[in-house]
Amino acid sequence: MFKEWDQLSEKEQLLQYISDEHKSAYGFRPRGGYDHLSVEELKAELDRLNAYANEQYELEQAQAEQDADEFDARVEYIIESGAGSRAKALQWILEADEADFDMEFFVYKQGFLFTERGRALADELWKLQKEVV
Repeated sequence: MFKEWDQLSEKEQLLQYISDEHKSAYGFRPRGGYDHLSVEELKAELDRLNAYANEQYELEQAQAEQDADEFDARVEYIIESGAGSRAKALQWILEADEADFDMEFFVYKQGFLFTERGRALADELWKLQKEVV
């Protein structure tokens, strides 16, 4: 039978938190391994997982920013190489990538969709595509 959150024991709640935090840290839920721990040990493990998940998030964000910088440098290079404008450079990049329909997927492949710069680029590309069509 399914229990509501407030019906779970402290240990059961901690196990749920650990499952969620493990997924944030490693990308998958744990396959057991925590049931034998005490509440105090679970709290310590949750703190460890939280710290590691935060560390991984910061690394991912730093990599996304680096990917965005590299993409912007590519656009600038193409502008200087003859495109003449950002819009034309982006059109050329999209054509080379054969990215006709899904701008979010295109930005995802560049490595920075889930950032402010990535969302802004996706919006810019959608507007650009509407102008071209």
